[in-house]
Amino acid sequence: MYARAEMLWGVVSDAKGFITMQCYRGDGSKEVLALKATDRLELLAQTVNKNKYLAGDKLCCADFAFVELVEMVEFISDGKVFEKYPALKTYRDDIFELSGLKEYIQKRARLPFNNKVAKINN
Repeated sequence: MYARAEMLWGVVSDAKGFITMQCYRGDGSKEVLALKATDRLELLAQTVNKNKYLAGDKLCCADFAFVELVEMVEFISDGKVFEKYPALKTYRDDIFELSGLKEYIQKRARLPFNNKVAKINN
């Protein structure tokens, strides 16, 4: 499982890097980025459609990175990512129900994903 988790961490990191950079370098259009970002999640969405978590039945570090990315794409796409990939909503909701994380999610302040120089979500 460790090797699979490491591989998936790389896939998630690549997708996050691409999407984040578009927030800075793109034209500032959430609609254009939403299409690109949603497409970048296809293989990962297929994985969580077949498994409870990215690496199978056990939670791994890549899941936490991926759920943050799912939340970011939810913002960028105004929730439309869940229309294309309904399994991602179930996945996100299941992780957000984990003991300890659930309580944190309920209390946390909503912060932007990017800093002030980003064209999207600054």
